[in-house]
This record gives sequence, structure tokens and C-alpha cells, in this order.
Amino acid sequence: MIAKSTYKKLVKKGFTIAFSESMTGGFVSAELVKISGASNVFLGSIVAYQIKSKQDVLGISRNVLNTYPVVSKEIATEMARQTYAKFKSDVSVGITGNAGPTFEPQTHEQKAFISIKIIEQLYNYEIDLNGLTRIQSIRKTTQFIYRKLDELIV
Repeated sequence: MIAKSTYKKLVKKGFTIAFSESMTGGFVSAELVKISGASNVFLGSIVAYQIKSKQDVLGISRNVLNTYPVVSKEIATEMARQTYAKFKSDVSVGITGNAGPTFEPQTHEQKAFISIKIIEQLYNYEIDLNGLTRIQSIRKTTQFIYRKLDELIV
């Protein structure tokens, strides 16, 4: 289970975690939920797959959504911030991207953007997914997120 180490670190620190997922469609959350006792740290997740959900459910402003491509660092950052606003988690993660083979409007590359907010610190990452299948893109992104969480939660 790729989330086991992260889970142990969250428990040790007394931290909670929440996600807002787009491209990964709940895959990142599902990895954590596979662990018995996940409810000790996992507050919840929002799968905001469409722009409408990012606005209506997460609360990202229409102005931000009109200003930046839906697959961008700025949208991932807003997803992490809005996740924190909804869940008040110690760790909040926002994920957006193009898993392929098609692309979101205003984008032309297969990539993912991840924002991880731990307390007041924000970390932003970009992953190249070029040439991967959809499921490979989702798995690579999920593995990347848990590796980064393991590095950042100390």
C-alpha cells in the first residue's frame, strides 16, 4: 500500500488530511482508505472533475477559473486552499491534470499539477505524463503525491 508510510506519519504528528481531486478521480483518496484506521487521519475528499464542480462545490471563483487553464499550478493551488477551507485539515492536497489522451481547453500537454498545503506552507509540483496511458498517468501522479507527502511530513 503506497499510502502506508504517509498514514503512519500523519498519525504520529496528529495530523488530518483531505484531498480535492480532478484528474485522479478519487484514486489518491482510495489509496489511503485501503488502510485500516484511515478514519483517524482522513477527513474526506472532493472529486471536482468538471469546471462547474470546481466552482460550485469547491468554491473556486469564476474569475480564477476564467483567468487560468483548468490544468495549471494556479488551479491546483486554489483546489488545495479550498480543500483546507472546507475540511480544516492539517494537510490539504489539490490535484489537476490531463491524463490523456484528450486535453482540457487551453492545455496541450499530458501533465499534472499538485499543490500540497501543510499548515501554512504551500508546495507546488508539476509532473510530466507524456506518453503514458490514462491509468499510468493516474498511478504515477498518485505515487508521486504519496512520495512527496512522505518527504514533507516530518
